Amino acid sequence: MTEKFRPIGIINGWDFAGGDGGGVRIVYRPSTSGRAYLCAAWQVAKDGFKTDPDAHWRDYYAKTFDVHRKEEKAGQLEEAKRWAGERFKITRWAKTPFGDWMDADFVAKRMKELRDQLRKAGGK
Repeated sequence: MTEKFRPIGIINGWDFAGGDGGGVRIVYRPSTSGRAYLCAAWQVAKDGFKTDPDAHWRDYYAKTFDVHRKEEKAGQLEEAKRWAGERFKITRWAKTPFGDWMDADFVAKRMKELRDQLRKAGGK
């Protein structure tokens, strides 16, 4: 589904959010390997804003909910939604086409905007 947005310059969750961050997103970070290992995690991010000023710099100062085993992934997402919902007054979440979670009203509005842009650009 994400490929269809390429003609209008939307290639990732940041672009979907509006290019300037567009608000609070919950983003999944896969684990990395090697000397710079990072475990998988859900991160509450808002571009240009430190959601956790005390976080480690490698977490980009985003509130991070580590996922050590695949069985923890869904529970940690719910915890991230609860935490972000309380702080940013978001009551309903929706998954974006890029796999991020954002305010459901924002996602619906943005999808409509992007569909309109695609129509104008000659896409589907």
